[in-house]
Amino acid sequence: MLICMQHACKLHCKKKYMATLKIIIDTRTIKKDLTSPIYLRLIHLRKTLNIKLGLYIEAKHWNPKIQKVKLKHPNAKRWNITLTDKKLKAEKALLDIEEHINNKSAHELKDLIISTLYPHMKKATKKRHSLFEFTNKIIQELETAQKHATAKTYHYDILAFKRFRKGKDIYLDEIDYDFLKAFEAHTLGRGVSQNGLSHYMKTLRAVLNRAIRSEALDPNCYPFRFYIIRRQKTIKRAIDKSYFNKIKDLELVQETTLWHTKNYILFMFFTQGMNFRDMTLLKNENIQNDRLVYIRRKTKRIYNIKITDKAKEILDYYNLRNESQPHPKGYLFPILPHNYSEDTEKDHKMYNSALKYMNDSCNTIGDLCGLKTKLTTYVIRHSWATIGKKLGIATNVIQEALGHADLATTEAYLDCFEDEIMDQANEKITE
Repeated sequence: MLICMQHACKLHCKKKYMATLKIIIDTRTIKKDLTSPIYLRLIHLRKTLNIKLGLYIEAKHWNPKIQKVKLKHPNAKRWNITLTDKKLKAEKALLDIEEHINNKSAHELKDLIISTLYPHMKKATKKRHSLFEFTNKIIQELETAQKHATAKTYHYDILAFKRFRKGKDIYLDEIDYDFLKAFEAHTLGRGVSQNGLSHYMKTLRAVLNRAIRSEALDPNCYPFRFYIIRRQKTIKRAIDKSYFNKIKDLELVQETTLWHTKNYILFMFFTQGMNFRDMTLLKNENIQNDRLVYIRRKTKRIYNIKITDKAKEILDYYNLRNESQPHPKGYLFPILPHNYSEDTEKDHKMYNSALKYMNDSCNTIGDLCGLKTKLTTYVIRHSWATIGKKLGIATNVIQEALGHADLATTEAYLDCFEDEIMDQANEKITE
């Protein structure tokens, strides 16, 4: 009976004391003299935090198994005594609050250890940032930078986390693996698709990455080291090349809405699946030596596209039209309102209205050509890529042409493709 009581006591103590300390070298940081910092690593309630000890050493002089400087180093004895002393002081500080340690956060224990090791150091009151507060800051910056669409994405995606939390904010350093799994279960449980969940998680990941870069979050608190964002394959919305021939052959009354829409569809297709917004903002200055040179609004990437004969026919018509009916902003195509300035929330709404009008008209064009699926500006871009793939054009060339900023694994080497390769790909697809 006595043995059982002692065993129960040991289990009770073990359950209470959940903080551990070890001395580590962080070889992710290497100074010019090849040394790396030595840290006291605190692990508490599944949080890992590092505490600076002010020592730097080359990795070859560190023994990670015994957490000491190798004896061959000239300062080994002095440094090992210093490190042992600091670790013992930290352990004593934790032992003194053993009864209440589970009620303390990892950050509180870190502050306690720092004040113990460096009693004369002025206590730094580092602000803890919350998810909703920090995201609002990002949204305001995006609005200031006139990235209204991205700002909207952050706003609506974070609403999903507000719904999960029932409006209660959460500190960034409290977002851990268990939080992500609980949010996943909640979101899928209310009928959101796997891809919808993926979208929310990518936005949250972007927020946390920004927080780490801003030093508002300790990298050790990053939960996406363990959580994998999964996507579900969807049915691709590309259409066959034959439908673009049908669109080209459509006989429509000149200068009507559908007639202009037909031109816009073909022009986007003839210019590497150009994004609709980029097309609406084209000006004469973007035409340089029979090439279209412009900056992609979404990615800020420079495009340099050869103007094919078919695309030139459309441009020639609108250039002639602009001589008698010029847009006050100098845009090539009469798509955006005359008071559009590209600067305000009101302009963002005007663009969205133009996009909806374009997609509605595209769908009507699709119906006239016998399409069974919706025709949108996205379908035009995706179709250009799919047709190219079927024609045997390398996938990485197509990715470069479309400028897929989210394909990070290919971005590192896609820039090496020359314009001539892109021109050949575009001419082959649109011939």
